[in-house]
Amino acid sequence: MEWSNFNTHGESANHAFEVMCNILFKAWCKSEYKESLKYFSFVNGRGGDGGVEAYAVLKSGDIIGVQSKWFPTRIEETQFKQIRKSFYTAVKVRPKIQKYIVCIPRNLTSDKNVKGGKVAKNTEECQWLELVESFKETNPTVTVELWDETTILEKMLMPEATGCYKYWFENTDIFDTEIIEAYTKAINGWAKPKYIPQIMLSLQNAD
Repeated sequence: MEWSNFNTHGESANHAFEVMCNILFKAWCKSEYKESLKYFSFVNGRGGDGGVEAYAVLKSGDIIGVQSKWFPTRIEETQFKQIRKSFYTAVKVRPKIQKYIVCIPRNLTSDKNVKGGKVAKNTEECQWLELVESFKETNPTVTVELWDETTILEKMLMPEATGCYKYWFENTDIFDTEIIEAYTKAINGWAKPKYIPQIMLSLQNAD
């Protein structure tokens, strides 16, 4: 994905990425859990988001949460600390979380050859796996999943997410029912302080 072509429609890249990932997450939840899905919510982040920006509740009572992190460049220890803090906040606020998804706009660097014929081990992938292992030790019932750049593109290509790629990367006003519904809830709830008037105009024209 060419993030230099990411059309934020006048909003910050961080906020636009968050809205996009939340909508993709909702589309994926509906496709993945179908009749098992009981409730879905976009979190109003004013005053703190409780470690998630959106979550789904299954009929079993289990919760699936998502957290988006706009980390377009190399992820350092500071960024991993942010992910760690969000995770522990999420499991504290919503102890029935069964799966925790982290979205980032890049693929992690992996092991590679460096000078002297050595192999670089302290890569983003290595640090991510170590972080996930630490989560397993403290919260063994929670599955932590990474939605990296490739995974996000994959979710954009789902039939349920038609319009997402076009809107954020091709600058069109094509939306389907799911996108319109998601935006309507977003601008009336958690995204209201971040609301972009041009988006609503696009939705009205497409309706």
